Amino acid sequence: MSLLELTDTAMHQTSRRSQDLFRRAASTAQSTHIRSAVEDRQQALKAKAVLQDKSKSTEQRVDEALEHLAVVTDAAHSSFASHVRAALTGDHQRIHALLSGLEGLEFGGREDDPGFANLKAWRDLQTRKLNALPEDFTETGVGTAWHDLVHDPDPKRGYQAFSACTMMSLRNSLRRGSVWIDHSMRFRDGDQMLIPAKEWERDRVKYLGLLGPPVAADTFIEQLRDTLRAGVAAVAEASAQGKIEIGDDGMLHLPAIVPLEQDDEPRRTRDLIYKTIGDVQLPDLLLEVDASTNFSEVLLGHRAKSVAELLSTYAALLAHGTEIDAKGIAAMIEHGAPTGSNPEDGSDSSDGNDNQNDDSKD
Repeated sequence: MSLLELTDTAMHQTSRRSQDLFRRAASTAQSTHIRSAVEDRQQALKAKAVLQDKSKSTEQRVDEALEHLAVVTDAAHSSFASHVRAALTGDHQRIHALLSGLEGLEFGGREDDPGFANLKAWRDLQTRKLNALPEDFTETGVGTAWHDLVHDPDPKRGYQAFSACTMMSLRNSLRRGSVWIDHSMRFRDGDQMLIPAKEWERDRVKYLGLLGPPVAADTFIEQLRDTLRAGVAAVAEASAQGKIEIGDDGMLHLPAIVPLEQDDEPRRTRDLIYKTIGDVQLPDLLLEVDASTNFSEVLLGHRAKSVAELLSTYAALLAHGTEIDAKGIAAMIEHGAPTGSNPEDGSDSSDGNDNQNDDSKD
């Protein structure tokens, strides 16, 4: 169980880390995208200025304008997603650390799954201690989106792009269940979490009777749709009454918390309780409750053998139920009680030979 729980914890942390890396890359890509738009506008203005320059011939103006516009048209083919992939490629050290942290986990997966294929290829490169793609490298799970980055003329740059591609494809494969870990509860193979097919075919009627689901899938789906309709209607009603708000982002937002109207009933109840109890000191209250319930005996596991032991129990309760530290609790309790006295009858069990002060007891 410890192995299963630790594996799930490691995978959840890896998922959060990969999401954080993706957000960083998206933020970088956003800045790059804005900067590219500004540069494109500058190139367009340069082309406009060249076309308006009457000192040059028409052919010269057209050729120079086309050179400026070529930069804009080449950049227009790059989408925001491509900027994100490029930013992930540049964040190689963090991605490499994330993938290296998964070294001790034994993954399984479908042979045709791109995430599983990329992970095996990446681990093979690590075994060979390579930091660049070799000439005999053959892609297996690299899709069209990552193809140009992975096949960069610079082998090191291609290796960095392949690491980023491996992280993203593995993350997607774990989400859809095509990659799994046997020693996990959350990321196991889907077939392992289901009743075996042969057993299901043999005992299907018995399991349906025990679990209580409808025999037909359509009936089960219709029940879910009814629940969905009721939930949507409840949201619409709450929105109409102003209990919730639907923001521009499409999310539900609760209104700010406001104080309740003043209710005198709790106050009257409180005053009645205080009137019934009367004026009482906390030590007297502790002793009375203990005499009625014997909670000190339950906490100690035996009846208190001395006043000091009983006082220590009360001090522990006060420290546990308040924010007072040990020094403050010690200052509240007297230390002059005889250590050998019996809390039941108040007698002193010490003999006359023990009248001398014992510094070790203090």
